[in-house]
Amino acid sequence: ASADNLCALAETKLTGVLRAICKYRQSIHKISPKHRLRINEILQAVIHSARGVDYRLANVIIRLASEDMLRTTDLQDLYQDAAGDILVALWSHFPAEVLAKLLEGFQGRLLPYRSILCVLGKLANQAFAESDPFKIDVWERKLVEFVEKLLIDITDRACCEELIQELMKVDTDSRNHSLEKVFLYQYYGAVLRASDNSQLVREHLYRILALSHRGPIETKGIASAVGLVASRHLDEVLNVLEDFSKTVPVQETSASENSQYYSWNTLLLCYGRVALGIKEEVLPRVELIMAKMIEYFTVNPVVL
Repeated sequence: ASADNLCALAETKLTGVLRAICKYRQSIHKISPKHRLRINEILQAVIHSARGVDYRLANVIIRLASEDMLRTTDLQDLYQDAAGDILVALWSHFPAEVLAKLLEGFQGRLLPYRSILCVLGKLANQAFAESDPFKIDVWERKLVEFVEKLLIDITDRACCEELIQELMKVDTDSRNHSLEKVFLYQYYGAVLRASDNSQLVREHLYRILALSHRGPIETKGIASAVGLVASRHLDEVLNVLEDFSKTVPVQETSASENSQYYSWNTLLLCYGRVALGIKEEVLPRVELIMAKMIEYFTVNPVVL
């Protein structure tokens, strides 16, 4: 059956279709990797078009997809990425369960396998773009909880140093890793949030802000990281943003696509993410945050 036919059937008999696919899919040793790849593509299409998914079935699918993301076949990344796209589709229905399973895949390491990082990158961008308060809360809460456990065995400084090196490596890679970048910045922000070392927090806030001139991916990622850090280190964040703004040249031309544009855009977006990150603490800071955003727009009106 084609994906379109199964999606049409799933509109009235979703649970039956998913059960049939899962039952067939579990006889993995009898199916070639190429055939399994097609099954995963169909499963992703069915879930993507579904209005709701049975919880127990979803957990079975999450487990199967997670196993496939780490499975080595002659199809290489294509096979693993198709399995990852199933989790991306299920994120809309069960964000907490999907994210928890992905974070389990780190297996005590600071950085996960490529396939897991790829899915986390897609979800980081989706969580950022959807503006769904529930999903954003799940995303940030689960990530913070994961980092707090991670820092029991690894120092915050070691985490930060490895993450900044990874971001630099991603930046010079010939392939397009823009999705993973946004997640790495958020991950970086979660580590800084969990740190009790104010000097380390300030130092690494400067280091990530110094990357803001590179482009729109940095703008999104850095602002998201800064918002996370602000939820626990608000004074440090506001002081660093103020100091960093003094180092960014004012736009002298109307061109938008240059390094100053991206740096000013990052600062504006950072203040917006700070306002969201500090939640109930925002009221005493509203005037300061609005004043800074107006100031930056005035001296750099090409932004936005």
